[in-house]
Amino acid sequence: MPRVLEIAIQTALVKPGVAVVVLPGDVALREPINSKPRLHFPAISTTIRPSDEEIAKAAGLLNESRKVIIFGGAGCAGAHTELIELAGKLKAPIVHALRGKDSSSMTIHLTSE
Repeated sequence: MPRVLEIAIQTALVKPGVAVVVLPGDVALREPINSKPRLHFPAISTTIRPSDEEIAKAAGLLNESRKVIIFGGAGCAGAHTELIELAGKLKAPIVHALRGKDSSSMTIHLTSE
């Protein structure tokens, strides 16, 4: 059983998507034979960001807009300083969804009014 889980973990770390292991209830409830993992995996650090072209297009839209409102949701966690800096530069108010109240990513709504 440990080897099946190790393969599932390796697969989930290396390939896009998920790995699924289905356990019958009687197997899942058994006491583990060895509680220490046999393998240790290094922490993986990834960065997901828009392409340079998408960033340039968004910057162009922001620069051309007269009024900008920033709608920050839960996806903005960890970017509070950047969000405040952006809002200051754009002179844009920040509103948030309930889950985004303590976070700092953003959806930006543009108006031409």
